[in-house]
Amino acid sequence: TRKGLIWMTQKQDKKNGMLGSGSMYEHGLSTIAICEAYGLSHDQKLKNSAMAAVKFIEYAQNESSGGWHYTARPATVGDTSVVGWQLMGLKSAQMAGLQVNKGTLDKAKKFLASVAKGKSGGLFSYMPDTGPAPAMSAVGLLCNQYSGMKRTDPAMIEGMNYVMGNLNAATGDSYFLYYATQVMHNLPGPEWDQWNRH
Repeated sequence: TRKGLIWMTQKQDKKNGMLGSGSMYEHGLSTIAICEAYGLSHDQKLKNSAMAAVKFIEYAQNESSGGWHYTARPATVGDTSVVGWQLMGLKSAQMAGLQVNKGTLDKAKKFLASVAKGKSGGLFSYMPDTGPAPAMSAVGLLCNQYSGMKRTDPAMIEGMNYVMGNLNAATGDSYFLYYATQVMHNLPGPEWDQWNRH
């Protein structure tokens, strides 16, 4: 693990804090790893790298839509898949005690609202003009949980029911499984028990 973290920090762009080869997928996932490592170790060398990675996420956001896409400062509005990884990186930073710009989080909420579907807004699409999908709904629900949405919120109830309705689809979709398992774990009760057993 240590060698991997050292390699990541050595490869980090020293000017802008970007991790990886330019893909926001790579950057988001790498930010999660570095922030979680810092949170566990409080190693000051990791702190600087983690903060630089957070600053790059903040910089890379689409200013008007609040989304992120494959590359920094996208001309497109962004997509829920990439947004999820950036918000997980920012949440990992917060949990490690690092500062995250509230404006960035507020703009991300705006993006999530633009892709929310369903009667109560508990289903999510890849982009604003597409229909809801199980994996994207799991991403959106987890992001809303990170923002403090309660189990009793109508959107969370709608989303939980949608996720449970797609329980069998999780077997062949690791992306859906990854996000939905976290969502359901955060909703303790009979649904989580059923999901976990399945």
